Amino acid sequence: MKEYPNQEKCNELWKYENGHLFWKKRVSNRWKDSRAGYYRKNGYVEVSHKDVKYMVHRIIYIIHYGDIPKELQIDHIDNKKHNNKIENLRLVTPQENQWNINNNRKGYSKWKDKWKTQIWVDGVQIYLGLHKEEEQAAKAYQEAVEKYHIIKDRRPETTTI
Repeated sequence: MKEYPNQEKCNELWKYENGHLFWKKRVSNRWKDSRAGYYRKNGYVEVSHKDVKYMVHRIIYIIHYGDIPKELQIDHIDNKKHNNKIENLRLVTPQENQWNINNNRKGYSKWKDKWKTQIWVDGVQIYLGLHKEEEQAAKAYQEAVEKYHIIKDRRPETTTI
């Protein structure tokens, strides 16, 4: 995984305003106070410094909270990759990030004349049963999501800004 600048360096280069980064000083062909970053085809916003590309959401998190532990990821709570407001970013495990990405999955499917329900937790499929009605299957899956797919908020209580 690529090394990101530390909090001090990020604060030296960029300032954060309402989900966007702005250059604090003129760097190469970038003007002081101009918006930093550009949209990628994949929906994320990226910024380049000294020929190294960085994901803007990660820089914004670092500015506010410091280094990101290598085993964790930054999740966009609303699933909008371009919404980099700090209140929309949280520190999660890869598993939790997948839960949020896949939050529109049904978790059940038609099987013969019934509805089969299952959920994945830590790489293990948990069978939730067969149901006569689709509504019963949907309810069983939703209850399991509420039980197993808990996304812990790891953001520190205070910010550095």
